[in-house]
Amino acid sequence: MASVFDDIRGERAALLDAVGGLHTVALERPGVVGAWSVKDVLGHIAGWQKWMLRVLPLRLEGRELPEDLRVTDQNTAEWNRRFVEERRGAPTDKVLEEMADGFRAIMVFAANLGATRLYTASPWPGRDASIADYLREHIAGHDREHREQIAQALERA
Repeated sequence: MASVFDDIRGERAALLDAVGGLHTVALERPGVVGAWSVKDVLGHIAGWQKWMLRVLPLRLEGRELPEDLRVTDQNTAEWNRRFVEERRGAPTDKVLEEMADGFRAIMVFAANLGATRLYTASPWPGRDASIADYLREHIAGHDREHREQIAQALERA
């Protein structure tokens, strides 16, 4: 069985491979994935990672989320819209850089938890799975979901 780190790195590499050969025009064309461009999807992922980096330490400490994080947790459509809009005017290379920085930070955070903590049940209510499983689902699974959406959209184009 692959480690959670292998799974997360593998899915990120596959996502980046899926978009790596696209020209800037193709990356920024609206309406590729729903109303979003491929760049918007990448901006969404960058925003998601930023949110995760704020939420994970709080959840691991069993603390309640502050109002701004709780609202985004309860209204993902608004959260998605806001984070995509915040990055829409940014150059694609800056969005990719933000994604890379967030990815590295999440990997360092997870590695610093240590194996015992990483593979024990998460301490927040409603989550019986391990923290590793949570990361596998919400980081690797999130990348896979959007990679598949992008691949399907590009096949139709």
